[in-house]
Amino acid sequence: GQEFEMLNQGVKDLSTAFGTNLQSNINAAYQSISAGVPQENLFTFLQTATKAGIAGVTDTAVAVDGLTTVINAYGKDMSAAAEISDQMFTAVRLGKTTFEELSGFMFQAVPIASSVGVQFDELMASVIGLTKQGVPTRVAMTQIRAAISNLQKPTKEMQTAFDRLNVKTAT
Repeated sequence: GQEFEMLNQGVKDLSTAFGTNLQSNINAAYQSISAGVPQENLFTFLQTATKAGIAGVTDTAVAVDGLTTVINAYGKDMSAAAEISDQMFTAVRLGKTTFEELSGFMFQAVPIASSVGVQFDELMASVIGLTKQGVPTRVAMTQIRAAISNLQKPTKEMQTAFDRLNVKTAT
């Protein structure tokens, strides 16, 4: 009905304003809605995602995927999209990765990092450090997830070392 027409017109206007692919933006809009972006924030969010997609040399749907993964995992408001986008671009600028790689492999590390209190900027700093040394983004995310997981469930040897250093762990 009328809501659908308003959504379609809004996506058309966005595509025209940014010179981006209409079908890709329609897909990104529906992906955003299904990821929990409230309708009242949809076009502000899509503008941020579209700018990120253009600057990151990828499409809006890829940017939506990365941004919503972080927002949902950290329980942030959709208004945090611009800040998250900036932090991802810092990782692109200072590390050896792309916005598309970050978005595509974010699921590897973001949920566990957020669950133990590792802030997103700290996670991006880890990605910068690893990728700068030549570690591919997908491997870096997997290594970060494994490191956090290992710290949550340390081996006997790790626990002995932690005890000697008086470091508290989850166990």
